[in-house]
Amino acid sequence: MLRPCLRPGCPQLVEGGYCERHAGTTRGRRTPRPPGPWQTSRWTARAAAVVRKAGRCQQCGSTHQLVAHHVTFDPLRSNVVDASSPLQVLCTTCHQKLHRQAEHNARRAATKP
Repeated sequence: MLRPCLRPGCPQLVEGGYCERHAGTTRGRRTPRPPGPWQTSRWTARAAAVVRKAGRCQQCGSTHQLVAHHVTFDPLRSNVVDASSPLQVLCTTCHQKLHRQAEHNARRAATKP
C-alpha cells in the first residue's frame, strides 16, 4: 500500500519509509513530526487511485514521480486541507513549482494594505 514519504511536507507516495530523495537525510536530526491530517489511509488510498487512473502529470505530461495535489488548499496553513477537495495529478517538479508560486502569491497578498 502506498503511503506518503515520512519526510514532513513530502507528498511523494512510497511503499514505506522515505522516498528516494529523502532516504538517509534524517541522520542527526530529531524524529520527524507526526504525519499531517491529509496523510490518513483514506487519503493515501484515494491519492494512489487518482495517480494510477491519470498516469501522467496534468501540467507537463511526465509519467515519473507522480503525486496527487489538492486543487484547493491554503498555502500559508499547509496543515489545513479539505480531504474532499478535488485532486490533480502532478509530477514532483510541477507540484513543487505550484506550491512555491502559491506560497509566494499568498505572502504577497498578505502584505498588501
